Amino acid sequence: MPWLTICDNVMLVCEGASSQRRSNALYWLQQVGLNGAEHQYPAQLSGGMLKRAALARAFACEPDILLMDEPFSSLDIPAADSLRQLLTQLWQARKTTVVYVTHDITEAITLSDRILLLSSQPMQVLEDVSLTAQRPRNPLNDELFTLSQRFKQSLADPA
Repeated sequence: MPWLTICDNVMLVCEGASSQRRSNALYWLQQVGLNGAEHQYPAQLSGGMLKRAALARAFACEPDILLMDEPFSSLDIPAADSLRQLLTQLWQARKTTVVYVTHDITEAITLSDRILLLSSQPMQVLEDVSLTAQRPRNPLNDELFTLSQRFKQSLADPA
């Protein structure tokens, strides 16, 4: 909501008394590195800061499942990498189930425990892979690099 401060936007999803909601919102803004920005409005923030605020809002309501559709695609590489690392840290602390849609194979490999590689229309599952490699994951690791190449080949030639 562009007319609300970042803190007020996060408070929208929180339950409880006003002081409790504010405390929860401030906690999550601090978790995503936005402490000190709580009184700013969305128009005053960079794209990366807006994405951080969205993560704070998403985790503030303590969801059982979080649906994310290309959440970092509009960011420059350093900002996107920083937010991927932040998402991983928040996920490891909360163990929230995250369903993550991405067209970036490297992103999928570094963030996911399970990858469903989908074809275009008619959509079908080309691959269903469970990943067990420890985090943080290096996409240039032999096993992960080979998987990345296999995914690229599957997408190039789905037949």
